[in-house]
Amino acid sequence: MTEHKEKSSSEGPEGTREELRFLRRCPEDRVINYSLLWYRLVNPSEAELAFLVCSRCYTDHIQNTSLVAEFEPVLQSEQFAAACSFWIPSVHDCFWPKALSTGNTVVFRKYVSRWVESPPCPGVQGSRDFGSTWYGMVNGDVDGFMICEGCYVDNVLGTTFQNKFTTYSSEWESDTWACDLRFAFTSRALRTYTKLNDWNSFVFAAEQRHGLLECTGDEVYANSNTWFYPRHRPISNMRICAACCMDHWALTQFDEEFQQEYRGPPVGSAEYMLFMTERWRCHVGINLPVLMTIQEAKAENNFNIFTEAIKVILESPSCSENGMTEGEGWTLLGGCEGFTICYPCYSGIIWSTGLFIDFFERISWPKDNVKICSFNTSAPRFELVLNKLHESLDRQDFSFFSSFVKQFSSLPVCPRNTVYIGRPWWGYPQARCCAECWVDWLSHTPLAMTMPLRGAVFEEGAICQMWSPRLRTLWLSVCAEGEPGSAKSEAAVTKFCEIARGREEIFWKTIPAIKRLRSLKYAENLNIQVQAMASVNYAGMKSLSVVSGMTDGNRYGNGSIGWYDTTSGAAAAQARNSMNQSMRAVSSRDAELYRLQASWREVE
Repeated sequence: MTEHKEKSSSEGPEGTREELRFLRRCPEDRVINYSLLWYRLVNPSEAELAFLVCSRCYTDHIQNTSLVAEFEPVLQSEQFAAACSFWIPSVHDCFWPKALSTGNTVVFRKYVSRWVESPPCPGVQGSRDFGSTWYGMVNGDVDGFMICEGCYVDNVLGTTFQNKFTTYSSEWESDTWACDLRFAFTSRALRTYTKLNDWNSFVFAAEQRHGLLECTGDEVYANSNTWFYPRHRPISNMRICAACCMDHWALTQFDEEFQQEYRGPPVGSAEYMLFMTERWRCHVGINLPVLMTIQEAKAENNFNIFTEAIKVILESPSCSENGMTEGEGWTLLGGCEGFTICYPCYSGIIWSTGLFIDFFERISWPKDNVKICSFNTSAPRFELVLNKLHESLDRQDFSFFSSFVKQFSSLPVCPRNTVYIGRPWWGYPQARCCAECWVDWLSHTPLAMTMPLRGAVFEEGAICQMWSPRLRTLWLSVCAEGEPGSAKSEAAVTKFCEIARGREEIFWKTIPAIKRLRSLKYAENLNIQVQAMASVNYAGMKSLSVVSGMTDGNRYGNGSIGWYDTTSGAAAAQARNSMNQSMRAVSSRDAELYRLQASWREVE
């Protein structure tokens, strides 16, 4: 692979705060959960507090305008999750330009208040919340086309197409409604053609995407879809389904880089069978390294980023929850126990950004030592690792990522409500804390150094108590009670330990029993399904025997299930009896589960 961008230096977070205020790019709808400087409207109303602008958008679109005084900086802590609101099409393309042209933010603030009140898009799951407002095309240009209230406010309100939509009636309350603007292509087409005031082109584009479902990346029959591949730079065996090609490439700067793959008519029976039964898989789908390299290629306006990365991704064994069996991969430069990246993820997630490639090295290990890629969704702390990488990329500072990985990759994951024997514990004997929770949270609290347990190992099984949000809140209130060692502080600690001990006592009385009952309930539900099917099958066999006169004159059964003309009839009754017994058992277990869960909720 060749380097395609300059690499940033790896300065530490300390001493570079001024530089870190300005993000590399707007994160758009990606939620930021680390401490960051945002901008908001001055003298905001309660509703306007939720409207935040990232430093990138502020620098690029607000700082050098006549309305710069309408915004003020606000530092949000890592406990505050936020996303940028300025990139929203109606904000960026309509209401902000109007505010600049009028020299005031009166209309802009009215829009912000409307935006805050609108519900988020229900996404691919759809919605059955019929109290919210839905919008459709006034003239029904695309049959069944619907937009949720949130997407209407984000994408349509204030545009040249606003009068092309009207509210839907709730006549289909038995259905689950899905928003058509959940498709990236449709929302991009709307944004493109509103600027051109070209309604007919939008209708044509929306109709194309409306009939296609989301791609899951699973194998499908090749003749059930339309497929595309790179036009000028063929990549062996690469195929992209129509939905992914539209969502990721159509109406972008790389629109012309792909062409449709035509499968000629089959000749002969063997070729026809292959034509009808061959299964293909889309190489985009929900594949994280591919999605990230697509994002980088478009952001940097460099299609080579995609073609170079995708070659490695397709030539390498795929990232699997079963682990890396080839015994090769990547890790941090100098090594990092517990952190390994497979070739596809390195290519699509690390190399494609071009920022931190000098901070990784190739490694090999015995093939019988299977390792899971740290960017696989099944890996421990996958989301945390990915979020830290995003933070480092946003701030162009590798130390945020490397410090986190080096600190946590070798630590066992918090067991939470799983009992462990032989693990080291921190905190108090009555309120034990695992290594992860100690390093991540408890060690940073004011009273951490007064705790007696520091890596103590107990022979009996124990659970981590300090992952609990309730106990964490209580502990912070203990820390605020007074100086460490004071009578007030000691009394608060004693009370906290009593609460923690009571919680653990309830745990032993409830959670093991809950897990056991759930296992039994699962087995009984399976038995209900099996016996129901057996009852139907045997009943059918019995009816066939009776109708065809194949009975032998004997009666089969017993006093509990009754008597029948055939063995099949008796077997059907026995299966029904077993099914009914399991159903009664499930009902009784549900009542017991509810009681135990209620007891646990009282302390958790």
